Amino acid sequence: MTTSWDGSACRFNLYKPEEKIVFRENIGALDCSAISPDGSCVALGSKDGKIAVWQMKNHNTECAKMFDLDLGAPVHALEFHTECYMLFAATEDGIKFINLKPQTVEKSIQIKV
Repeated sequence: MTTSWDGSACRFNLYKPEEKIVFRENIGALDCSAISPDGSCVALGSKDGKIAVWQMKNHNTECAKMFDLDLGAPVHALEFHTECYMLFAATEDGIKFINLKPQTVEKSIQIKV
């Protein structure tokens, strides 16, 4: 998975390099990405403080956007929980716990430097 300043991301198939999926976003320069452990979802994070979550379909050859969410601060890293439907986002304001089913921020931890 790669992200770019032009708002695009690309998911590559290492076993079939000709098969790739390009995600085009309107959420600003993309800074990070994550793929869920089961490969069913892709999350993209931007310097504008927004995330976009996509659902993979048809054996990971097609995708559909699930939602966008504004976190209010630049997103530096994303990670999916291994067992439940949660996404963690590291932002300049701290760590956000995002529940993917109702698409809400469940908890936020501020980190003081």
